[in-house]
Amino acid sequence: MTTSAAITAPAYNDPCGRVDNPTVQQNRSTTADIGFDYFVLKNFCSADTPLIVDTDAALRWVSVAHVATPASVFFRGSFYASNGSSGINRIDLDGTVTPLADFSATGVTFTGHHNIDPGRDGLIVDVNTTTETESVNIEFDPKTGAIMATALRKVKLGLTLANICIK
Repeated sequence: MTTSAAITAPAYNDPCGRVDNPTVQQNRSTTADIGFDYFVLKNFCSADTPLIVDTDAALRWVSVAHVATPASVFFRGSFYASNGSSGINRIDLDGTVTPLADFSATGVTFTGHHNIDPGRDGLIVDVNTTTETESVNIEFDPKTGAIMATALRKVKLGLTLANICIK
């Protein structure tokens, strides 16, 4: 049994002019099925990030969280992204945006630089705090937003001198 539904959506207007007019380095063969070849674009340029694009450069999905941040990850069927301040949003593919965590009570001032990555037990986000810039990592539970571990890197002359983990 096959079920189909027509979905009408307005044309996408890329505020950065990158998705509307991509530079294709090598076209997919016209005889090859597209399959499941998709990738994620993240940027600071527009609040439509992350975006999902297919290998034919066709836009397939745009975040509705309205935050310009490269700090995001697709994990277990949802995106987890900076809220542009001191927290994390979960963004589901159906358009639901759920504020998951706000780390401001722990001194976090910004979660939106670099990336969010899978960690040993949760997701790891690089954060700024009231005393440190781009040198603190927080591992948080993607279900609850609770902090699971914090790591502070002390760096001098480009060499890592110590990694301190608090669990």
